Amino acid sequence: MIEDRAISGRTSQKWVHQPLEDVLVSLEKAAEQAIQSLYGLNASVVSRHYSGEDFSGGSVLCFRLTYSTTEDKRRQVFLIYEEQAVLRILSHMINKEIRRVDKTVVDTIRLLSQKFMDCMESHFNASGGAKLEKNDLLTFDQLLRSFDKEYPPYSLLFSLEGQGYLGFCVR
Repeated sequence: MIEDRAISGRTSQKWVHQPLEDVLVSLEKAAEQAIQSLYGLNASVVSRHYSGEDFSGGSVLCFRLTYSTTEDKRRQVFLIYEEQAVLRILSHMINKEIRRVDKTVVDTIRLLSQKFMDCMESHFNASGGAKLEKNDLLTFDQLLRSFDKEYPPYSLLFSLEGQGYLGFCVR
């Protein structure tokens, strides 16, 4: 239905950039390995075209990490965690049940998101001297607005052992 609407012009096509298959597969494998090594959970790709669908009946934590490179280019990475996944990840890490998201949980996931990206960079060794400029917490509406004009070229949704979802998008 979405493709029919795009063909008929009733909706805009926001998938402007299509990644190469081998690059996408490498990114998926690197993300799965980073999730396993950092969070201790197995991940499987649910979608290669995550476009901001609400995958959570509850709330989500959305982070936008902005990097600058030596070529004065900007790279934005969006990490979208389902609340259930956040609680599972942190409970697993400290071996104690966490029942609610508070400021400490948000700050911890913010730092873990940076570590996640460090793991991703180590897989590719092509960071181009990328330096983290900002790590912003976004609302889900702000995330959707950032997808208004076009979707990120790399936009993956992972299931974490049935314990929640993690969205990973790179622009």
